[in-house]
Amino acid sequence: LLRTMIGQVYFAIALTDQRPMLCGAYFTVTDGKLKIVSCDGNRLAVREAQCDIENRNKDSSSLNLSFIVPGKTLSQLIRLMGDDDDKTGVVLGRKHVIFKLSDKLFFSRLIDSEYIDYNRVIPKETKINVRLSRAEFISSLERASLVTEDKALGQVKSHVKFEFTDGVLKVSSESVSGSVYDEVKIEKSGEDLVIGFNCRNFLDALKSCDSDMINL
Repeated sequence: LLRTMIGQVYFAIALTDQRPMLCGAYFTVTDGKLKIVSCDGNRLAVREAQCDIENRNKDSSSLNLSFIVPGKTLSQLIRLMGDDDDKTGVVLGRKHVIFKLSDKLFFSRLIDSEYIDYNRVIPKETKINVRLSRAEFISSLERASLVTEDKALGQVKSHVKFEFTDGVLKVSSESVSGSVYDEVKIEKSGEDLVIGFNCRNFLDALKSCDSDMINL
């Protein structure tokens, strides 16, 4: 579960940023719930799950922890973690963390910083809601990326246009190499909308999900 959760937020960790905390993932543990957050300034990923967390503190105090692990550490950790159900131990110091795997110890420094107030940017209410098949949406965007990924005049033209109407999402894009148009069946409540996004960023987010249907 830990390996899966890290993999689902890893795409939104900043590779380079003047704000050190964005170059890592923010872990919080409270009463058996683990939450991992990442943000690169353009994208935000939040993954949480109720976990079987065993508290091995000698004083048996309730767990209420938060720490930021560097992205480079997590990329190596994912490679070391297997697909088995063995427990992963986490030992925290003031500036360091140790991950105890079945046959390995993995040591890393933590990012010593306060994390951003990410809850502030998540809308509490929404007026337009869409439900659709994740697989169909990914297939449509991968076809669009054949056009949007074209490099012209030294720039990557990677934006795709979405037109949300009743029952249909119209996906389109144009570049010097051609144009693309596709339609995906949707369930929608709220008014119609035309909006554009970075195609690659949207694909990364969709591929990190594991549910058959998604809500936008």
